[in-house]
Amino acid sequence: MTDFHQPVLVETVTDYLLDTKGDKFLDLTLGSGGYFIRLLQKTKKKLTLYGIDRDPEAIKRATSRLSPFENVNIIYGNHSDLEMIAQEEKIPGLDGIIGDWGISRELLENPDRGFAHKFEGPLDMRYSPDDPTTAADLLNTLPQDDLAAIIKKYGEERFAKPIAREIVKNRPLTKSSELSSIVHKVCPGKYEIKSLSRVYMALRVFLNEELDAIDNAMAAALKLLRVGGVLICLSYDSTEDKKVKRFFSHWSKKCHCPPEFPVCVCYTKPKLLVLTPKVITPGEAEIGENPYARSAKLRAAKKM
Repeated sequence: MTDFHQPVLVETVTDYLLDTKGDKFLDLTLGSGGYFIRLLQKTKKKLTLYGIDRDPEAIKRATSRLSPFENVNIIYGNHSDLEMIAQEEKIPGLDGIIGDWGISRELLENPDRGFAHKFEGPLDMRYSPDDPTTAADLLNTLPQDDLAAIIKKYGEERFAKPIAREIVKNRPLTKSSELSSIVHKVCPGKYEIKSLSRVYMALRVFLNEELDAIDNAMAAALKLLRVGGVLICLSYDSTEDKKVKRFFSHWSKKCHCPPEFPVCVCYTKPKLLVLTPKVITPGEAEIGENPYARSAKLRAAKKM
């Protein structure tokens, strides 16, 4: 594929990074390297860049695209393990960190990876082939109540229970068409497409432990940032965005005393200054060019 995934809100992200006046940046979810490509186009400053991705195909694409540039360090790994990776790779204090919690177009449109209901393929959904469990393994082994809980919690799907019941009735499932036909059967016409998206998202998020990875990555990122450095997070559903919002809110507070305390006794100093009191979303022009950007929400904060 030569038509690479276009990063969402790329100008906004790179402007935030360049506004730090720093020169050391990390992309926790490197993908095809689009943010770094644009960043390098916008400055003549010599940068030191670090990019992490858990998909080996993304590592190959980014390595090829970024090969003309110096001081670009590409790391195969999970951003959930950022603290350990930073120690092993001797990553220094950073001026900016990007976390794009979405899934790339390359993965969604690759039938062999099984992430999208639009394409026929195996029910895989792993970001890394080194992970032992596939989506098919979950669908074919988990109890009905557990499947329903996953679909409800991670997909916010109203028909989670009847979908889980039909999955168990129709085991074993190996192909995306088999799972999609179950959702078609269970969900009324006007809910069908949204339900399909929610079921696939729920399985993907649970299988790849995406929400825990966000928590772990943000905590480690706060430690890695230099004073004045920025953390930029892009979310694509309400659960992800709430995690980022809560994290920013917690570390930007001036007091962590219990609410019943009449005066502050913790003397906490805020560690973050929120730069986006109102969440930033793509404009209609960008959504027209890149429909995958439609649900994106960007939040940014500066380390104090």
